This record gives sequence, C-alpha cells and structure tokens, in this order.
Amino acid sequence: MMRRSFLAGLSAGVAARGLTAAAFTALPERVQARATSATADLRTMVTARAEALSRAPFLARSRSLPPGLEALDYDGYRRIEFNNHRGLWRDNPSGFEMQPMHRGYIQTGDMVLNAVEDGVIRPLAYDPSLFSFFGMSPPPVTAGDIGFSGARILGHLGDTTVAREFLVFQGASYFRALAAGSAYGLSARGLAVRTADPAGEEFPAFTELWVERPDYAAREIIIHALLDGPSVTGAYMFTVRTGIDAPEGAPKATRMGVNVTLFPRVDLDHLGLAPLTSMYWYAPLERRAVDDYRQRVHDSDGLSICTESGEWQWRPLANPARLQVSSFGPGADGRVSGFGLSQRARDWTMYQDMGADYHLRPSCWVEPHAEWPQGRVELIEIPTDSEYHDNIVAYWRPSATLKAGVQAVFGYDLVWSQQPASGLGLLQAVTSQSGSNGRGWRQIVVDFARSADERPPGTAFAAGDIQAFAPEVTARGARVHAVALGLNSGIGGLRLSFLVEPQDDLAELSAVIRQHGRPVSETWLYRLTGLSG
Repeated sequence: MMRRSFLAGLSAGVAARGLTAAAFTALPERVQARATSATADLRTMVTARAEALSRAPFLARSRSLPPGLEALDYDGYRRIEFNNHRGLWRDNPSGFEMQPMHRGYIQTGDMVLNAVEDGVIRPLAYDPSLFSFFGMSPPPVTAGDIGFSGARILGHLGDTTVAREFLVFQGASYFRALAAGSAYGLSARGLAVRTADPAGEEFPAFTELWVERPDYAAREIIIHALLDGPSVTGAYMFTVRTGIDAPEGAPKATRMGVNVTLFPRVDLDHLGLAPLTSMYWYAPLERRAVDDYRQRVHDSDGLSICTESGEWQWRPLANPARLQVSSFGPGADGRVSGFGLSQRARDWTMYQDMGADYHLRPSCWVEPHAEWPQGRVELIEIPTDSEYHDNIVAYWRPSATLKAGVQAVFGYDLVWSQQPASGLGLLQAVTSQSGSNGRGWRQIVVDFARSADERPPGTAFAAGDIQAFAPEVTARGARVHAVALGLNSGIGGLRLSFLVEPQDDLAELSAVIRQHGRPVSETWLYRLTGLSG
C-alpha cells in the first residue's frame, strides 16, 4: 500500500460541507435512542459497558464484507467518497461536522457510530446513498447495514475561515489529527499491547464512538470511545479543542484531553500508554546507503522528553538494521512532564519532495495528568526499506503490572502542532549528521540553536561567546575523540563535532553544552549501531 497517498486520500473531497441530522436513521437491531444527561453521564455509561465486556470472554467482531468491497484494491477504495453535502451538523455555528467512513480494502473493521444530540443517543445507520462510488458499475454495495470503518471530524483550525477535516478515527484504536497549516503524518493510538514482544502484538480496537454535538459556537468537540480486545477493554473520552494559541509566529495547535479507564481481562505487564506511531526512513545522520535524490524522508525526526526534574532530552530517530528497543528512565520520581514525536526539520528544501509535504507533518506532545503511573518512555525502531510503512512507536510503559479485573484510570493531553515542544531558553539540536572519517571511526556533527520562537533578529552568537560554553560528550561502547565546539553562522548557533571510535557493536552517545556547569542546551542522545561490522 502506498501509505503516503493513502493518508492524503483521507481528506479527499471534504472541502464542501453539508447534511442535516435527518439524513441518518436509527437501526432497530442496534441500541435505540435513549435519554442521557451531561457528558459525565455518557462517560459513566461507556465505562459501565467496558467493565461489563471485561467480565466476559472476548468476542471478535465480524469483519466479513460483501464480495465487491472485499475485492477492492487501494485505487478502488479511494474511489468511494462520502457525499459532502450529507455531513452531520453542517449548519452548526461551531463549525464541527462528522462524516462516516466506508468499509473496504484493508479497512475491514466495523465501528458503530452514535450521534449525541440534546441528551439523546442516536445510532447512525449505513446508507449507500451517503457515498458516491465513482466508476463502479454496479456499486459494491446497494443495501443492508454493513456499518462504517470509522469517522472523520471537520472543524476550524484557526488558519482559515473554512472548516476542514482535522481528525480521523479509523483502524483498530488508531486516530490522527491536524493542527493549523499541517498535513497528515504521525498517528496516535488508544493503547499499545506487547509492541515488539516475541509473543506477538495485540491490537485492541475502538468498536463504538459517541460524538456529542457541540454547543452553539463551541470551540471543542467531545468524543467517547469503547475499546475492546482479547486482553483489555476500556472507556475513552476525548475533549478536542482547535485553534489553540501557539508561540508567536507559529500556527495554532490542536489539543486533545484524553481520559481513560481500562479493565484488563488478563495481567498486563507489557503495555504502552499514549502510544504514538510514525515513519522514519532516513536523514543525514544515518542514511544506510539509501539511493534517493531526497536528503531526508520522515514524518518525525526525533523523540523529545522532558523529565519531572526539568531536563530536556532529544533523541534523533533511526532506521536500524535490526529492530531495536530503547528505554528512557525519567529519574527517581518515575514520571515525566511530557514526551512526544517531533518533526523539527521544517524547511521544504531539506526534503525536495513535490508531493509528500513532509515539512508540514505535525508533531505530537504527550502531557500526563496527575494520576500518571510510574514507568519509562519506550521507543521502538523497526527496520524499513521505504517510506510506505510506519516503523516508529513511542509510548509510556508502566513499571507495575496491570492486574486482571482491577480498574486503571489515567489521563493525558495530546498537543498536535507545527511547533514542537522545547525547553524555554535551551539550545535545541536542530540538525544531526554523521559520516566516516576514513579510519573506521564515525564523525558526528550536531548543530545547536535557539528554538524557532526564540530567534528574533540579532540574536546570533558572536566569536567571544564560545569561551563561555563547555561541551560534554560521553559514550558507552565507544571512545570519544576530538570534541570541538564552534560557531555556525549559517543558523546563528553552535556546531558540536566529535569522533567516535567503536569498542563494541553499538554505542550509546550523549552530549550537552554547559555554561558555568549548568546546561544551556537540551541533552542530545543517540545509539550508533553496526560499528564493529
């Protein structure tokens, strides 16, 4: 599957707006409309459903499709488009609108969709007239309730006066969002279970959504979701706000408050909370003999972490020869202030790609709430030979096992933005590069600069500033030589360079710039592999 085109196709045909609530009808075989009060009551109802499910054996939902849909290829599936004039809540002054998504191709999941309006829950019925089947004769489906594969949400992001698609729930527990000025890139998930585990990964799914109609001129939309899988069930509530103010000069952000209640069916000792999934093929740090005209190809270029003590860490992503798992301990407190996958390279010339818009891919930052469990950030990097596969996963792995039958409650915020989170006043590692020195050693070059929102004119470093800074570079599995720090007038920042002499097959590197013993930069981390081979 051409993943880049598939993501772009998600937003095809959503420029026009439309539909009244009467376009959908309730299904007699599903839960009928019933009165509900405030959001809290709806959350209580979904939580009760999740708890009841957890006490029964897992029952996989049928994924069977009519033959015409089952046989669709990628191009055929893209020819099915929602009729934009049928969108739900088109006339709502808030600007939020919901559009169901068709099943077919690899999107075989069946997600029940409910609209919540004026205290009433109303299941949405499948109707082929909601969609156009361009060039398909006969259409792959003409009658019957085959359900939906997911839902897309339109809204105002703060960059235009026109509402556009910015949020999609589709496929297992995956969802992706946009901020102002961005294009689809990395995804989030409700939960990660046994990622990269020899026992095999499990993909629990959002089987049902309840979407609350926003109030008049509201700036937020609330979505409830029921999670079900062989090992765990869960109740989710997403409070999504668009057009959030960002640092001066940066596009506005989209913030999602996520409240979760999990009910494990079994003991869970390998769990990922707030998982983020992305694609990284190559960049100048380590190309691994990629033969491509572009300098870099990735949805995200690094993992950023802020520990509870305030240390900011930056780990450039890698495309390793073998699957690798990295853990980042937050310190004695066992928690972090935040972590996320970022796209820092924002200049189109860094990619030279006329269609993919990699420079517009959003970053996503996770901000844990107070009840966040102790644990560590875990990063999974999977080898890939193309840009068509998501091969990066980052999540929070709790230290304690979630016990079967014991409820777990936690919450966090997701901030989707064009301006990655960073430590105020700290120098950022804006580019990282490496190459051979001709003697079997690696030369590493890291450029540090102030973050984009802290670079007013006239703030470049001068030659005399260098004397005030002291670089500190350490390595495990290697020796470090020729550490040097100099001015980089091209970016108005500093360039750190050093040589790595391998002592083992891999080396764990760390670098920070200090002034009078105190860090003035984030901590740069990297793992070099395949050194002795």
